[in-house]
Formats: sequence, C-alpha cells, structure tokens
Amino acid sequence: MVEKRETRKQRKRGMRRLEDREKGVATSGKRRKMRGKRNLVLNLLYVPMLPRRLRVEHWEAPFGEMLKINVDVAWIARKRMATHEAVVHDSKGMICAGCTQYLEGAFATLSTKTIVIIGVLQIARDLDLHHIEVELGCLAIVNKLNCNSLDLSFCGHFIEAHRFCNWFDYVDFHFVH
Repeated sequence: MVEKRETRKQRKRGMRRLEDREKGVATSGKRRKMRGKRNLVLNLLYVPMLPRRLRVEHWEAPFGEMLKINVDVAWIARKRMATHEAVVHDSKGMICAGCTQYLEGAFATLSTKTIVIIGVLQIARDLDLHHIEVELGCLAIVNKLNCNSLDLSFCGHFIEAHRFCNWFDYVDFHFVH
C-alpha cells in the first residue's frame, strides 16, 4: 500500500514537471538555478562571432604605398599612467618612424588606448600620410573604429578618432593577437 502512494506522488510530480516545462515555469529552487545556468550557457554560445579577417596571426608588410602603424599600449591602473609605442613600417617591412610616449592621468584602458590612436592618427596626418593601416591589440577599439556608423555610447574619444579617420584616403584597423 505504501509503495502505491509513493508511486502516485512520483506521478503527480512528473505531471507537474511536464506542465511546468510546457509553461516555461520553474517550481523548485534547484530547477530555477539549473534553468538560469542553461540560459547563461546558451547566451554565451549564441554571441555573434567576429569576422575572421580582423584577426592577424602574424605580421605582414603592407602593400604598395601603404604604411602600417603598429601600436602597443601599457597601462598601470594603480598609478593612473600609461605608455605607448608606435612603429611605422613601409611595404618592404622597414621601419620608417617610431615614437614612445608617457601619458599621465590615464583613467580607463579603452579611453587611454583611444587617446593613443588619436595621437597616432594626428602624427600620420602631420606627416601627410594618406594610406595607412593601424594594428593594435584591442579588439573593442578595432571593431568600433572599423564600424561605419558612429557609436556614441562609449566615449567622446571615439568621436574624435572617427573625425581623424575621415581625413585619410584609406585607413584600416586590424586586431593583432
């Protein structure tokens, strides 16, 4: 007799679970936690992938009259300071120019790197370079600067960098891993 009651309880629980699944409702705490974890995994799986052409596995010299500027930024949050270095290469891979600069009062990584890009674009404009490629190790900046529409959600430094990009006949940004 006891076994039949347990079986009936199990059937009722099973029926409730089926009904809950159809409705999309979780009744127990464990099921709610698991459902949340599943959604998190699904969200991570379905994040739009970036195009592969933005990723550079090894350095290549630019083509023709194009000049390539490699930029690297080191940022120390505790001291609010950053240093950057930029190296300009010609189509033969030879170094044409380079610079290193120290920045004080750097508050955020992305804005600091964007300020560096603005400085690099200013130098390229002052040198009257019209066809350049810029390689850097920050995919967020590469994506924002390669985007045709202006994204006002992040910060004003991207607006200024976009304004400098309009001056060049050709400018392209690449992510270097």
